[in-house]
Amino acid sequence: IEIKIVVEATRQPISVLLEGKLDIAIVSNLQTDKRLQFEQLFSDEMVVIMSRENPLAKREHIRPEDLNGQNYLTYTDLKENSIYQQLLMPNEVKFANVSQVHLTEAIIEMVTAGLGIAILARWAAARAVSEGSIIARQLTNKGFVRQWYAVHLKTDPPPDYFSKFIQQLQTMNTESI
Repeated sequence: IEIKIVVEATRQPISVLLEGKLDIAIVSNLQTDKRLQFEQLFSDEMVVIMSRENPLAKREHIRPEDLNGQNYLTYTDLKENSIYQQLLMPNEVKFANVSQVHLTEAIIEMVTAGLGIAILARWAAARAVSEGSIIARQLTNKGFVRQWYAVHLKTDPPPDYFSKFIQQLQTMNTESI
């Protein structure tokens, strides 16, 4: 079995899967398409990261409206950003500026320098938080958790290696990543 990560499929994994260019995609959004089989994998909590000097750092948790007027650093365009679409847009959050930055390390460095805030998985920011270079705060008083899924085309039955690969992913603990 060969595992190849197709970075080009990151933005539209379902489309690439349906084109037959992927066997399995890992996604955080369910879709209703009878051709697809979704398998629950794991979840991770999204947190707002900010510099130690950001006034929001004093808060226990961050409400969507607290983000108004902030410079937002994100991987994707807001139209493709699931957190923006699910939580921030419905709460009419208006950022001062939105910058697309494609590398986690660059986002963390820019946040450390006080150039903006970002919303990342807690595990992705854990090292910088433990080193004290940035602050992470829960998004909303309840937190914001993403559920991840493996998705593949429905086949009857799926190849044995699909099940084994998916089972391996299901045993992952995002706290240890």
